Amino acid sequence: MYFTNTIKITMENNEAANTALAMIKKVLCAGNYSSDYRTNTAEALANDLQVKGTQILQEEYAGYFTVEDIDAVVEDVLKAVAGIDSIHEFECEVISDSTYSYGEIEASYKNGLFKIKNTYYPSGYCEYLTCPECGEEIVKIEDFDANKEYVCPECGEVIDLTDEYEECAPVVEEKEFAII
Repeated sequence: MYFTNTIKITMENNEAANTALAMIKKVLCAGNYSSDYRTNTAEALANDLQVKGTQILQEEYAGYFTVEDIDAVVEDVLKAVAGIDSIHEFECEVISDSTYSYGEIEASYKNGLFKIKNTYYPSGYCEYLTCPECGEEIVKIEDFDANKEYVCPECGEVIDLTDEYEECAPVVEEKEFAII
């Protein structure tokens, strides 16, 4: 199975970015995140992360964790970063793609509050629901209304998009933690 991860963490300054990277490497290398993988992907990720200015980046086109696994890793790592006394705020974006699924993680830490939002597309990224007859884009997934009747503007077919919506709909999980 193919999968990739792209990671960008924006810190308040270069010193904070270097301090955070040291903590991230420590957590990744000490954690038990690679038990189901053939290689130590956590260690590989730790080695590939780098500081550029105020950002911690993983710029290589590489896969470390599946879409389904990376959310727990990112949450642990960022909670540890938020717990550093000299760190006052940061933002993080993670995009994970695989043969079968897609996910986006957005996280932030400010004023002692750590927030994380995980958007998971179990059938891969889907922006539009399409006509099953001709493939025409019918409605953006976030605008879908199960009570509305849809008619394809291309082929004129009256279509029920409920099954496609249930298959493609993102699962969104949001959490907040007070970091003391």
